[in-house]
Amino acid sequence: MVELHILVDTGPGEMWEAIKQIQNFKEITKAQLVMGPYDIIALARLKSINGVKRLLDEIHAVRGVTHTETCMVM
Repeated sequence: MVELHILVDTGPGEMWEAIKQIQNFKEITKAQLVMGPYDIIALARLKSINGVKRLLDEIHAVRGVTHTETCMVM
């Protein structure tokens, strides 16, 4: 099992629509709007590391997402 904390930055006024889409990905267990250098923190759980790139590509394809940082839980 692979767990990730994905920090998401969005363009101005884009965070509400972005979080709605990100919450719908099956691997996302929780997503929250936050104040700070990022706009959204999403928690993900995947069966293996093989799905990480695909999930990140899907998040980057969400309208308004400009940048992500990914932290893998050890």
